[in-house]
Amino acid sequence: MLLGAVAALAVAIAANPGVLAHGPPPAARPKDPDLFAAFHGQAGVRRVADHLVDRAAADPRVAGNFRNQDLPRLKRAFAAQICDLLDGSCADAGRDTAAVRKGLGVRAADAKALTEDLRWAMNEEGAPFRAQDALLARLAPQRKDLAQR
Repeated sequence: MLLGAVAALAVAIAANPGVLAHGPPPAARPKDPDLFAAFHGQAGVRRVADHLVDRAAADPRVAGNFRNQDLPRLKRAFAAQICDLLDGSCADAGRDTAAVRKGLGVRAADAKALTEDLRWAMNEEGAPFRAQDALLARLAPQRKDLAQR
């Protein structure tokens, strides 16, 4: 259920069409060695995930999705997913997004709030806007998995 929360969170963030650019599928996207560095490596990715989960868990628009979740584990799993999307060299979350997206109950309507929370977290880390857009574009293909309720 917890890893489902990670995937659902990522999918919800990716589902906000007003903010996201559509990037190529992961197999087709070129590697960008500077992207991981723009987020200040593994430590920066962890900080982004920590800020995102803390902010989203306190955000009244989506906080209900985070009740009864193991937030430290959610932070680790989301950091691993971000790291993977940034072509970083971090540990894998263990399961693919489609397999774990169930459990958090994130709706398409939650996408805007979660995207704003992720943008805030990336700004807190000082990630350049271009790098932020690249991460959001890499999340975009997952939006088809978002629950439409």
